[in-house]
Amino acid sequence: MGRAKQPLKLYARDPKNPWAPQAVPAAPPMPTHLAPDEKAAYKRFAATALKMRVVTEDDWCALEHLAIIYAEAQRLRKVIRQEGSTYETRAQNGSLFIRPRPEAAMLRALGTELISLYARFGFSPADRLGVSAAPNPVTNADDEFA
Repeated sequence: MGRAKQPLKLYARDPKNPWAPQAVPAAPPMPTHLAPDEKAAYKRFAATALKMRVVTEDDWCALEHLAIIYAEAQRLRKVIRQEGSTYETRAQNGSLFIRPRPEAAMLRALGTELISLYARFGFSPADRLGVSAAPNPVTNADDEFA
């Protein structure tokens, strides 16, 4: 399956399609129900996406999801750092087994989802090339000729 297409709102106006919608870059308001670490991630991702001009107020759901998953991945990493990536267990016959922690598997699953969301917003150097930003707004009539 091919890569999902970017929403039209994030693309600069295409001269081939003058009717393509174009939204003004703006950070969506932060949801109030986020945990403190999720709020910190939301602020960081919103600021970066706004600086890159690839986020609009309509992108609240994707940005919220990104912040929640990122914070959850950080919590899982903390557990792995503290407790290690494996644990020991004994079978009924007394033999010792060393098994990977469940948090490691959860972190791997979240990692693939995070990479996908990073690509949607252009948060990696390779993906930045595939995301079109909104044009810089002209705030002064003389800026157009600068």
